Amino acid sequence: MKRTYIKTAEQKQDVCLRLVRNLRQLDSFTMKMASLSAELNIVMATTFVKMMEDIGSVHVSHKRGKQVYYVFDDYAVSKIK
Repeated sequence: MKRTYIKTAEQKQDVCLRLVRNLRQLDSFTMKMASLSAELNIVMATTFVKMMEDIGSVHVSHKRGKQVYYVFDDYAVSKIK
């Protein structure tokens, strides 16, 4: 996997929007699914999903054991921008 550096606010916004675009059609998603869809390692995907959870565009849907499932808010894109 190629190492990428995400430094500016526009790059962070682009990654968040890529996550929304790739996972919006799913009922719920996991960190591994987010990592694969955005082509990021699991640590970076976790960072971005937690950041989106802090601004309210992602919510925890349910937990099954240790596995956490997330869903997007209806206004996820507008909260990111």
